[in-house]
Amino acid sequence: MPHAAGEVMLPRPAATVIFVIALVAYALYAVAHVPVVFQPPVMVGLFVGFATQAAAAIIAAVGVWRSARWAGAAVIVLAVVVAATALYESFVVGIVSYLHASAVALLALVIAIVLASNNRVRSRAHVP
Repeated sequence: MPHAAGEVMLPRPAATVIFVIALVAYALYAVAHVPVVFQPPVMVGLFVGFATQAAAAIIAAVGVWRSARWAGAAVIVLAVVVAATALYESFVVGIVSYLHASAVALLALVIAIVLASNNRVRSRAHVP
């Protein structure tokens, strides 16, 4: 791939590559739930939740890969959607226990805040 004159290509940190792979894997995991929610009885709320999770994970992966300033916000949006879907599964649909859903929601938010802050620091370092 040709580079512009004076452009310096820095190798991506291993943590960034692993994080992007994890986000894409999570998107595939969320997409795998979509056909299941169309089994009778159809649960439109879960379809919206899992489809939004997949889209948010792909958008976050692109943002992290490109070291975009908005990548941290995309990771936070993904965490909020994961938490909302888990709580919806538990408190509205009733197919997951309350404790499990609360733990998933809390863990998603904590992990996202840590990763988003780490990505924000790295993206600031790459700004000329």
